Amino acid sequence: MGFQFGRHNLLMLISLMIFSGTMLSVSSCLPEEQENLIEHAAHDPASYGDWRSKSLTERIATAPDFVADFMMKFNQMDEQFSAYKTRPYMPDAAFVEELDALVKAWPREIHEMLEDNLVGIFFVSDMGSSGFATWMANADESYRGFILIDEQAIVQTANAWVSGRAASAFRLDPGDSLVIMMEEPENNTLARAAEFILLHEIGHQLAFAYGVHALLGEGAPPSDHPNISSYPFFAGRWQGPSNFQAMPVDSTALAYYKLPFYPRFETDKLPFSKAVELYTGLPNTSYPTLLAGSGHAQYFAESFASYVHCIVQQRPYHIQLFRQGRQVLALDNGILGEGGAFDRAFMALFIATKGDMPTDVSMP
Repeated sequence: MGFQFGRHNLLMLISLMIFSGTMLSVSSCLPEEQENLIEHAAHDPASYGDWRSKSLTERIATAPDFVADFMMKFNQMDEQFSAYKTRPYMPDAAFVEELDALVKAWPREIHEMLEDNLVGIFFVSDMGSSGFATWMANADESYRGFILIDEQAIVQTANAWVSGRAASAFRLDPGDSLVIMMEEPENNTLARAAEFILLHEIGHQLAFAYGVHALLGEGAPPSDHPNISSYPFFAGRWQGPSNFQAMPVDSTALAYYKLPFYPRFETDKLPFSKAVELYTGLPNTSYPTLLAGSGHAQYFAESFASYVHCIVQQRPYHIQLFRQGRQVLALDNGILGEGGAFDRAFMALFIATKGDMPTDVSMP
């Protein structure tokens, strides 16, 4: 089985049904397993006790048993993940101490944006993906949720992890490599890898909590999926209903749509020559990374994580491609380039206003 990066879409149909006020009319049509997940303790904020009184770092913990149980049952609904037996996990104290320090250093506005929306950041083992963000079906009108980080996501240092993620979509011949440096050697730690994974998943959480795009979900009525272009971050750049069918407008950007990161089968990977082609064209798009082009929700999450990493924290994100051991291309994360101007301006305002942005906001 392939280990995937970040899953957050599969359960959105459940959440969307609740938040759109149509649960009573549709829940009887759901399979029994999905109905059980809607009512699962993990989807009830009350299960987490007095979580609002905790700081963001105090919410970083081993997963409660009922959260691990929820994840295991969620995986059982998908054949690809049904063999995973998720269980609680907690890294060693030194790792947690370093991650706590990194999170504490985030801008105060990010902490405040998450105060009433994120009940916990939990560690699990045997989840099947590096990160997972979900929103609670029983959270009244608020988009509250939790984030899971898998043990297997934090066994590599930051540079090894991000390089592996990027290379996972391509078939590498001997002498081919895709190398990304997102931390200087002295900072290339396991906790720094976990921090970027966490920033990506928090990007998803904030997108739903603050209406950056609509809830995701297949099979929902069209009224629940207004055109993606009605959302300021995507206006003029993406088109179609704001679910899994939203697509980039520009043909250059479309080449990055639904790339096979962490594919289930090796045969689904693309030849490495395609990696050279796509990375060569990346500066002509607004994408910070290749993963950003794979879907509109991934686009926002990657832009958020890249903005915090590269702009706020002033850390590197340098990409190199080698063929037969020879460097053929070098570039930086797209958030730093001309194509990232809109995203930089949007993220600066999004964070400064703590998500309370005018709907007619104008960006460069």
